[in-house]
Amino acid sequence: MVRKRKGIAIILLFTLLLTGCVNADVHITVNKDGSGTYEMKLLSHPLIADQLEPMKKKIEKKGYQVKNISQGNQTGWIAVKKVDNIANEPPTEDFKDLSPTGKSASMLPLTDMKKGPVSVDVRPFTYLITLKTNADLQSMGTDNFLGQAVMDQVHLRFKLTLPIKPDKSNADEVSPDGKTLTWKLKPGKKNPIFVQAALPNPIGWGAVILGAILVLVVLVIVWVIRRKKKRAGINGM
Repeated sequence: MVRKRKGIAIILLFTLLLTGCVNADVHITVNKDGSGTYEMKLLSHPLIADQLEPMKKKIEKKGYQVKNISQGNQTGWIAVKKVDNIANEPPTEDFKDLSPTGKSASMLPLTDMKKGPVSVDVRPFTYLITLKTNADLQSMGTDNFLGQAVMDQVHLRFKLTLPIKPDKSNADEVSPDGKTLTWKLKPGKKNPIFVQAALPNPIGWGAVILGAILVLVVLVIVWVIRRKKKRAGINGM
């Protein structure tokens, strides 16, 4: 009986390894007006779908619209939430402790935006915005051979869509328009995330434009005064 159970367990394990275990995508879209869309898609083999059900219930409580989906031999769900202001409603809290045990690393690599990962360098003509952090998934690691074999079948991706094309990043994939960045996260490791983008500084450019207008006005005034003097000289003759 024991041998039979072990045999069934081994068959189930190899079935999972051959068909893929878990595919998880977290996608954050930032719009020009500061609003955003947070999306999480989770697919797994039907044999372990029930183990991920607690995660689905947790994210529903956070205001996400969730619908069931299936792709190939995998089933799962996709959760979407739209926010008016990403600064007021950051996605970090939504994706914390979503695992069934509540002890796994967050699916989302970003920490509180106000505590370090995001820095803004104000320059005369640009705002240099830098995101530098780590997706720390070390808690998902294991020394067990079979456990590691299963973890190797866990595919995690973090996607970030920006309203502008960033100047620099360490993303694994970049969309043709350069605005959507994708990182392939490895369970059991720290995954560095780096993005840098420059935005125009309206104050700096405004000062330059204002200065140019003032110079133009002065030149026009000087030209008008000289022309009047020239005409007065001609009339005086």
